[in-house]
Amino acid sequence: MKSIVILLFLVFVFTKITNGQELFVNFQPFEDSDCKGTSVGVGYSFQASQCLSFPGSVLSYYFVVDALRAGIKIFPEIWDQNEPICQGNWTFESYKNGTCIPNLSLDSNLDITTPYSLISISKEPLLPISGSVVNAFYNQTLVGSDDCATDSLVMLEYISNGTKSDFGGRQVTFYCNTQNEAVGVLCSDGSDPWGGSSCDTMIIDTQCQQSRQDSLYSQDTYCQ
Repeated sequence: MKSIVILLFLVFVFTKITNGQELFVNFQPFEDSDCKGTSVGVGYSFQASQCLSFPGSVLSYYFVVDALRAGIKIFPEIWDQNEPICQGNWTFESYKNGTCIPNLSLDSNLDITTPYSLISISKEPLLPISGSVVNAFYNQTLVGSDDCATDSLVMLEYISNGTKSDFGGRQVTFYCNTQNEAVGVLCSDGSDPWGGSSCDTMIIDTQCQQSRQDSLYSQDTYCQ
């Protein structure tokens, strides 16, 4: 009985604290099923109560926080003037804060499935692990916000050093170089990204600029 009372009290306190505040739902990447050890792969941080979609992606998301759980409504590809509208049929998934979940992939542009992700809820977006390529997205429609002002940050994606993805029939490896620039190395025919003859190296760092795929967002790509 005492444990039930304590649990109810914690739920009540959490609800009061989060009421009226902007919250973020975070997915921290891991290789192990217990979500411990070194954080590697692709991680995400999403502001709750916003319709969000990665530019050029095929899905839209709406995250909700209810007491000690984080929920996500997943919408099909429905767009209105280059903006996700989060309408129509949707599927729903709900997770307890602190849960370790398998096989997460939220950005279809990357084509990367993270083996395991630790879910957390926070007042600020979870900062990525050191040595990560970061894609930060800012909502241009928020009143009183500069293009990439901190208070307009709605979505953050980070990719740890050495993470690989398929891209247009080639494989791209993401990393931060010695100048702390975000780099993508595209290789074909199974070439070694660290010196293969069929590889092209691209600096993918961007200063704050409007997304070329979605006018709703400003985007900033950098190394953490």
